[in-house]
Amino acid sequence: MSHVADGPEREPAARSMDALASMLIVCLVLGAVLAGLARRQLGARPTRAECVALRLRHVELDARARHPTIHADAIAAHQRAIEPGPDAARNVAACQQQLTATEVACALGSPNVDELERCLQ
Repeated sequence: MSHVADGPEREPAARSMDALASMLIVCLVLGAVLAGLARRQLGARPTRAECVALRLRHVELDARARHPTIHADAIAAHQRAIEPGPDAARNVAACQQQLTATEVACALGSPNVDELERCLQ
């Protein structure tokens, strides 16, 4: 049985290949991170209407999670209660500036709050 040394006795070519493989892995990970950041920065932005719909959808899914038998009228009342005010305007503006249209579309189609939040990460 052959024994391969892992210490300084290893051949320089084997150490070079290991270093090259490590650098390639680091470059691939860095590329994936940078591609995600670029997608987020360069992606199409959601409209105001889409961001408002996202706020309403979040309220609806949160209400259903807390009270599975909640009536649609009660959800509508919760939604109306959050609409006015500076918080609503700030949240919609942040949505339009920080999220992509793809993320918002994913969130709007989510069946529950957990999935909605996953779409926005």
